[in-house]
Amino acid sequence: TQLTNTNKMLKSYAGITGLKTGTTNGAGVCISASAVRGGMGLLAVVLGSPSSKERFASATAMLDYGFATFEAGAFPQIAGRADTLRVTGGVEQQVALDYTVPEKMLLKKGEGQTLTAAVVLPEKLDAGTQVASVTLKAGEEILGEYPVTTRSEVPQMDWGTALSLLTKALFTL
Repeated sequence: TQLTNTNKMLKSYAGITGLKTGTTNGAGVCISASAVRGGMGLLAVVLGSPSSKERFASATAMLDYGFATFEAGAFPQIAGRADTLRVTGGVEQQVALDYTVPEKMLLKKGEGQTLTAAVVLPEKLDAGTQVASVTLKAGEEILGEYPVTTRSEVPQMDWGTALSLLTKALFTL
């Protein structure tokens, strides 16, 4: 048995990981091509090419442009980061924080050298309030903001809870 593959890029494009070629009346001559270089994966989709040769040329041009222009960068260390925050008016005295930031991100080449990330946390947090957000910048340009949340909810202290905790503490001595 012999298998043939119509994706000519599998033999000619460095880092190609595959995907699919096809031709239909509605979409024309098409390809979706994926490639990985330097830990960064890209996808090129070409629809409606006049010929098979042109679909490969277009996909190659798109992938070449992507690898020449962009890079996968690590999210920078967050200035001002703390793992916990003091809580006032809550059942607990402190709460663990959760930073929802990506490990890697798509960046313009060289932009990774200028990335900074910072968070400004309050000294203490009132029970039941939002914490903060991490601001990601390239130079002075803000690229994004990512939420900082508490890992668990800290209920507000009330008389009933305080009395219950006091009673529990007295009987466990």
